[in-house]
Formats: sequence, C-alpha cells, structure tokens
Amino acid sequence: MGKKFFVIVEGVETGAQRCLVQMIRDIGQTKVSSPEDCDYFLVFYRIVSRVAADIGRVLAKVPANKPVILLVLHETNDRNLAFAESSRQVHDLNVVLTVDFLFCNEHLLDSSCNIKSWAQIQNHLGRSNQLIGFQNTGEWLKNLVTTKKLKILGVILFIEIVVLVIIVLVRKNNQGPGLSLMLARLTAALPGKRQQRRPDWKTWRLAVLAEGLGCR
Repeated sequence: MGKKFFVIVEGVETGAQRCLVQMIRDIGQTKVSSPEDCDYFLVFYRIVSRVAADIGRVLAKVPANKPVILLVLHETNDRNLAFAESSRQVHDLNVVLTVDFLFCNEHLLDSSCNIKSWAQIQNHLGRSNQLIGFQNTGEWLKNLVTTKKLKILGVILFIEIVVLVIIVLVRKNNQGPGLSLMLARLTAALPGKRQQRRPDWKTWRLAVLAEGLGCR
C-alpha cells in the first residue's frame, strides 16, 4: 500500500490524534503535505452522535482514488467501554481498515481496545507488532514540544555566540590603533633611555586612563 500517508481530520484536532500520527511515523511511514503525493489516506473521526451517518458523511469528503485507513476516536474515561465496532458501520470499498481508539483529556487510554487497534494498524502496514503502554502516550506530545523548544533555544544560543564573536572582533580591531597611539604617547613622554625601560607609573596610568576615556 506504500508508506506515504496524508492526514484528514474531521472536527477538532486532538492530542490523541497527533500521538497516533507520530506513532505511525515511528514505524516507518511518512506523512506528506499533499493528497496527490500520498499512497493512502489516514482519516480521523471523533464520535459525536450517530456513528453510521457521521462516518458516511466524513468518508464522502475523502477522494475516492486511494485506500483509506479510518481511525474512529471515542472520548471516554472508561477503558473498558462497550460499544459496537465502527468497522460494522463502514461499507465504503476504499476503506481498507477501520479501527477504534479510546481517549480522554487528549490522551489515549491504556486499554485492550487501543492495543488491539494498534496491532491491526501495524499488521496492515506490514510491520511486526510493537507493544506500547498507552498510559505513557501523553509523554509523546510533551517530548515533541520539548524537542521544538530545544531547537529554538539552540538557534538563539547560536545567534548570541555569533553576535558575541562579532563584538569581540570589532573591539579588537578598534583597540589596535588605540594601543599603538597609547604606546607612542608613552614613548614621547619618556625623556631618557633609562625611563624608556621603566616608564614612570603615573605617566603610564594617565595615558591608560585617557585611552579608556577615548581621549586620543
């Protein structure tokens, strides 16, 4: 069926949906940004009211030229929720797989339903089953956010280092003539060879102070 998929979300995007997309990417599938470039559609539908009618309405919006994997999301805090499998309500020939997932507060539940559905997805995509504790799926989103923050922080630190290097180089270039001028003033202020070897401390200090104040 190929490895490139295009995501279609019916309704409001949820953390559970984002987590499932990342899980599918982690087993070797590639998310693309254009429906023309995909091998199949990954369709998410969050149960609202009438399952059969709503699913039919959602699938009617999906292009009919490519296979569809339909993921139906049920919002509940009951990990043992009893419900009729959504696959019984789907009669669209383009839908090659329909699975149900339970979620609550944006996170997938650690339930037998979710484990079964995830195994079906892996089998259909030709992957060996990888067990996962769904109670930890909330960490997937946190890790994604943390990774983005670290990348932004890295860019900021890089910019700061570049700016610091530029400042140091500019100051170094500006100090070059200033140091030469200060040495010339010291040389002119010292009358004898003996004083040139050991310049008067007060004269040297005044010259440094004048240089620091920009009196050239």
